[in-house]
Amino acid sequence: MSLKVEDEQGNEVAHITNFSEYTEDGSPFSFKKNIMSYGDYYYGFDGLFWSGKDDEGNNLPDGKYYYVYESTLNYEGAESQQTKIPFKIDSVSPDVENIKVTDQLDGTYKITWDVKEESDYLGSILWINDHDSIYDLMESGEKEYITSVKPETVMVLAVDNFYNTGFGYAGNEELLHAGPFIQWWHVSGTNVNENKPASITVFGYNRMDWHIEISDAEGHVVEYVDIENEHSIYGLEWNPSSEYPDGEYYVTVTGTDDKGFSLTSEPETITVKH
Repeated sequence: MSLKVEDEQGNEVAHITNFSEYTEDGSPFSFKKNIMSYGDYYYGFDGLFWSGKDDEGNNLPDGKYYYVYESTLNYEGAESQQTKIPFKIDSVSPDVENIKVTDQLDGTYKITWDVKEESDYLGSILWINDHDSIYDLMESGEKEYITSVKPETVMVLAVDNFYNTGFGYAGNEELLHAGPFIQWWHVSGTNVNENKPASITVFGYNRMDWHIEISDAEGHVVEYVDIENEHSIYGLEWNPSSEYPDGEYYVTVTGTDDKGFSLTSEPETITVKH
């Protein structure tokens, strides 16, 4: 059996696997019939992923495609059979526009916004001032929210059915923070040094360009790294060499989306001790 991807015209755009990586000698994997009464429901293959790229490493353009499974029964004269499963690639982020705040007669505030989206709109996540995220509208399809808190800044992260996200804001820029770009991030490791690294993990809401800085106590940037077009960063290590004195250092993460907008996190502290 083999698995590939074809475009709407039937052209092969990506060969995924013939499962030979799961055999000892590198020969194509030989499938056997599942016996469901024995609890044998499916085959599972660890680490089998496809990145949405063609065989040359280029991102495929948005559109309709097919997963194509091709198999041949193990007997003389058997002909190959195909199963095609359609799917769609949509990498375009929604646009958030026209964010407005209207005072209500009962003393509350009505926030409204528009979403420009080619595929179906799922919902939005809101941040009002520096408060925690509001997930109530995540899968509601709503484009309005009533709050008792006077909005100085409103940040909206619109989500479509493919979980592409688009960001927009209105209000005081000094209150902006990285919440709409960074779902969660953490720096682990205490008393780190050249033999005991710190580990930095960042979970984003969408693919974006990341800029990570490490600064000393005086605010001077001592090291940085740029990572382009990634959704999340797992276990990025920092091994401070002996040239860095013992003391506290600070890590910040900046995400830049496909519209060119950047948001920077609050710093996390690392203690260096050689």
